[in-house]
Amino acid sequence: LPAGMPKFGLLELTPIGLALVIGGLLYLVTGGKFLLSRLSASRATTSAPVLEGGGSDPFSSYQGVSGPYVLVVPEGYDSSSGLQTVVEIRRRRQVNIVAVIHSDGTRDDAPAPNTRLMAGMTLCTFGAAGRVRHFAREYGLELQERSTLFRDLLNPAVAGEVEIVVSPRSSFIGRTIKEIRFRENFGLSPLALHHDGVTFYLELADRPLRSGDVILAFGTWERVHALREYHQNFIFVCPSEEECETPRKMKPALICFLSTLGLMLISSFVFQGRAYNPIPLSVCLMAGAVGMIVTGVVSVGEAYRAVDWRTVFLLGGLIPLGMAVDQTGTAEWIARGIVTGLGSSMTPLLLLIVLATLSCAFTLVISNVGACTLLVPLGISIATRIGVDPRVAAIVVGLGVSNSFILPTHQVNALYMGPGEYRTKDYVKIGGILSVIYMVILVAMTYWFYL
Repeated sequence: LPAGMPKFGLLELTPIGLALVIGGLLYLVTGGKFLLSRLSASRATTSAPVLEGGGSDPFSSYQGVSGPYVLVVPEGYDSSSGLQTVVEIRRRRQVNIVAVIHSDGTRDDAPAPNTRLMAGMTLCTFGAAGRVRHFAREYGLELQERSTLFRDLLNPAVAGEVEIVVSPRSSFIGRTIKEIRFRENFGLSPLALHHDGVTFYLELADRPLRSGDVILAFGTWERVHALREYHQNFIFVCPSEEECETPRKMKPALICFLSTLGLMLISSFVFQGRAYNPIPLSVCLMAGAVGMIVTGVVSVGEAYRAVDWRTVFLLGGLIPLGMAVDQTGTAEWIARGIVTGLGSSMTPLLLLIVLATLSCAFTLVISNVGACTLLVPLGISIATRIGVDPRVAAIVVGLGVSNSFILPTHQVNALYMGPGEYRTKDYVKIGGILSVIYMVILVAMTYWFYL
């Protein structure tokens, strides 16, 4: 603000900010949610392939596999009679035990085929619902509808089902699942085998594998990615994202995140007002990224694969465009031309509308700092000329340059464009309405409080 003009208090603009937040949230949970649901539905019907057997879920065709089901072996259970090992139960009862928790609290994922049922065990199983219930009644096991014992294993971000295709040059062709010790070597539990056009749920381990055979298996994504990284005998079809969540990475990831946040706070509040900032925000974020790689949260390869190159090239093209519009005087010429054209018809309310509109338009092609630097002096000059408090113009411009929802030109919008599978017209459709709501609330609240 110009010298001599009263400064803003720390919480002076809080009412306007709260109104903007509430208005935006109300739109997103009502009209915005409706538009997003229609967008998802139309995209699903036009682009999602329909698989044989119905639906787009690749596992909907495995009718003999459902779950998981948690079964508890009661105390006093007699393990000396009947079929008691994992492999015997799978062969005779068509129930797949993918994990067990022993009475001492230890857990085995993909237990060995000769693992026996013992009193106090808790089982995580897959199979047809009727067969699992029949197995539980026959063996006197308790079927738990809700259990937290396998909470991390049942988290879709940690574990799930995966289709494993035998590659044409696999060294496992002609060998059986039993011979390659699938469970023991890979830590995954086979649930079904698609062989010669037929899906088998029984006697999987005794069928020689052929090129193109598909094994449906269950296990943690960490095991799946490790197998995909170091084993070339299989081709993987995963229903989940490339990234997998591992509990052991949570602590170093949290430390890196908090360290980065601390550096950003120091940069913003300690060095921001000084002539030289030794740790700008870019350095803070880069330090966090390097920390993630050094501590093993992500590998260098995973970091490269996570880069959305569309976003990189989008920003690479927009940054010089914004610099050109700013440094050549094009933006100032447009702004002054609009204001001059309005001439004597300029009123306080019209001034607020014009500044809010220009702020929204300029921040789509140049940085919000550049737009603010350009429009604040212009708005203050016009406000002084028509007898309006100049601080009003600064408020509208200062908050208006954050109204960048119409195009994926802002860095934040561009970052979630790839993961959300959004298109430019999606931003125009949904973000355009949000931008209009933003301007209406901003102009109304500013006019109400200051004019």
